[in-house]
Amino acid sequence: PELMRTRPLPLFHGEKGSGKTVAGKAVGISFFGSQFQVGDLDPKKLDGLDASLVTNPFTVCDNVDGKIAGLENRLALAATRGEIVRRKLYVTLEEHRALIISFLWLTSRDPASFTRDDVLDRLLYLLCARRESFEAESMVLDRIEENRPAFWKYVLSILPDILKALRAYKPKAGVFRMADFANFALAIAPVLGVDRKRMLAALQRMEREKEQFASSMSVLPAAFEALI
Repeated sequence: PELMRTRPLPLFHGEKGSGKTVAGKAVGISFFGSQFQVGDLDPKKLDGLDASLVTNPFTVCDNVDGKIAGLENRLALAATRGEIVRRKLYVTLEEHRALIISFLWLTSRDPASFTRDDVLDRLLYLLCARRESFEAESMVLDRIEENRPAFWKYVLSILPDILKALRAYKPKAGVFRMADFANFALAIAPVLGVDRKRMLAALQRMEREKEQFASSMSVLPAAFEALI
């Protein structure tokens, strides 16, 4: 957390059958085991999301569709590692403050809750196409569980090199709003076998993808068309 004081909000946007949910499960199970589950968001009550954000290191919020009141504030807090503040039960003037620790991952078919400028700035926008062929989810998850020891062997083998790379890298000012994440990605790229120029190009492509998403969700093009 001290190396990434602000965090990106990965948003997987696509129609059903595009693998959004399974992708979240794959990451969660790889890190935390078969007990990991993605969560659905209750649009009328965000207490469940609040509890996960201050308790779990990784939260996958599935099917975040449509405009949900209050959600954009939570997203901004999650990106900046803010605090959830509540009044203590049965105590009138005392507060309980809980620091957000979770890395939040989101999937959506109708991402209307991600258009506020401060939220949009912090998105890692990933457009997902519907798959052309399908495999039973149980088979996919079994394969992930089977490969989990190899995954951890790999992670632990490169971890010392990652730590060295993070210490040695000198962050630079850039065009990315999520500068902490961009610098992290650029620092560790050589450890992952990726040239820093290629990593920079990938980050730039993601920025362009996000700009196209923002344009597609804007009401201005439709308004101009109506005027013409």
